Amino acid sequence: PHQKQSLRGEIEQLEALRADRDQPRLVDTPLLVTIVAIVHDNLNTLPQERAELYEECVKALLSEGYKEQSEEQLALVQRGGKFNEKRNILAQLAFEMMGTTDRRKSKEERARTTVPERQLLSWIRPLVVKLRGEERADGWLAEFSDSMRERGSLLDERDGEYRFTHLTFQEFLAATYLGDTIGEADEIVSRLIHDGRVADSWWRETVLLTAGYIALRSPDRALRL
Repeated sequence: PHQKQSLRGEIEQLEALRADRDQPRLVDTPLLVTIVAIVHDNLNTLPQERAELYEECVKALLSEGYKEQSEEQLALVQRGGKFNEKRNILAQLAFEMMGTTDRRKSKEERARTTVPERQLLSWIRPLVVKLRGEERADGWLAEFSDSMRERGSLLDERDGEYRFTHLTFQEFLAATYLGDTIGEADEIVSRLIHDGRVADSWWRETVLLTAGYIALRSPDRALRL
């Protein structure tokens, strides 16, 4: 009972902070209630830094520790590559999806933007070729898209159109793409200045999360950024 009360209080505090930033609720589905509860159980608290909290949520979603374990479930988790491979691919996808939205639309409308499977696969195929080689790329991509459809956690798929299940995870994974794949502060800034992204409110949370994510590993790099 004490642990449940602690979790409830920390979720309320988290949502109050998000409301202050004019962000939508994070814990807004039964799945996310479960994921946040798992993070709380694993760490005995919810991380105060947003980047660290979202990192732990993504880990829980990709490892599917919230589902009953079985041989069939383990096989599904392993489809589409190792954890870091899937995470890096989703990070690139998130970054590309951040850049596809129409600036004339509101943030709520932009958050509902979907992309067709053909576009999604064209974005991530070059990375898959680097990871698995040209001959194995298409087979791996088919497995990846199947696993994402069946998993139904980080990506939603309806009638061949995809979007992230929550804008927060798209923003965070785009930040990890900048922090891990782009890496150098000067290059990150160059990417964010491109097309006025750094002054676009749509990118604001991703910009902040990029600095927060880098700071988890290297405060000096974060300060340089």
